[in-house]
Amino acid sequence: MKNYRKLIVLLLLTFFVIFMGAYAYTHIVEKRSLTSNTIEKTLPVVNQIKPQTIKEYQNYLTKVAKRNVLPVDIPQALNNEKVEITATDGMQTFTWNDKNNPKQKVIFYVHGGSYIHQASELQYIFVNKLAKKLDAKVVFPIYPKAPTYNYSDAIPKIKKLYQNTLASVTSPKQIILVGESAGGGLALGLADNLVTEHIKQPKEIILISPWLDIATNNPKIEKVQKKDPLLKAWQLQQVAPYWANGKKNFKNPQVSPLYSSQFNKMAPISFFIGTHDIFYPDNQLLHQKLAKENIKHHYIVGQKMNHVYPVLPIPEAETAFKQMLKIINH
Repeated sequence: MKNYRKLIVLLLLTFFVIFMGAYAYTHIVEKRSLTSNTIEKTLPVVNQIKPQTIKEYQNYLTKVAKRNVLPVDIPQALNNEKVEITATDGMQTFTWNDKNNPKQKVIFYVHGGSYIHQASELQYIFVNKLAKKLDAKVVFPIYPKAPTYNYSDAIPKIKKLYQNTLASVTSPKQIILVGESAGGGLALGLADNLVTEHIKQPKEIILISPWLDIATNNPKIEKVQKKDPLLKAWQLQQVAPYWANGKKNFKNPQVSPLYSSQFNKMAPISFFIGTHDIFYPDNQLLHQKLAKENIKHHYIVGQKMNHVYPVLPIPEAETAFKQMLKIINH
């Protein structure tokens, strides 16, 4: 029995030493949290389950298309919320934390998922946390997805929902347009469309790791790809023609908002991106473009952070969350 106890103590001490060593290494050498480093090292293993060839991925898209025509259930993350399910031109929409007050802030949230996936629990948890802090109503469109649908199906429906939201508030300054990943590209594409259609802009546009160029062919992506455990450029390139409705639309600013010429007429843009994210090079280009045009914006770079890091359960996400709140509440 004594030997057994000694073994347990030895194992615990060994675990403690390993843990402290890993903790010290990630904080001192990597200059990041142990949690974020662990997630980065774990995700490649998980991703091995996903399609590994173009043929496999095309088959996967066929399966996804069948799933996406089904209504989306209210996620577990919102079990304690009173969620209203509505439809705008046939597009399912979740609304919650609605105080029926025309002066209440509104988070108009466009979720990510490579334009083919529905939102995950993490995304709902994040936006619900933001809503609680801001005491804001959330408008969450379940927009049409590729490969069955494309941007020309999604944007008119989202625009109509946005216009309905505008009509429900006292001022457009109450609306915060938030989008992450593919939803970030779609949100910025929507903002470009709002300018064209002379529709009032929201108070702020907050983007998290936005997909800015549907082609995903920036030469600098190859170097970052080795560090990104979540996204694979070749997979996104299979989705691109479906969402753009053909390569002819790859530089349409509603598809690839990096090519917009109307940033000076949009609401203030703030975008968060990690350096271990294949979208980082194109986000750098957007920052350079806005700076060249002397357009005020917030460009927040998470060193060694992964795709959509502000949404992940890591300490660095808390820092980004506070920065986001500061921008919104200024």
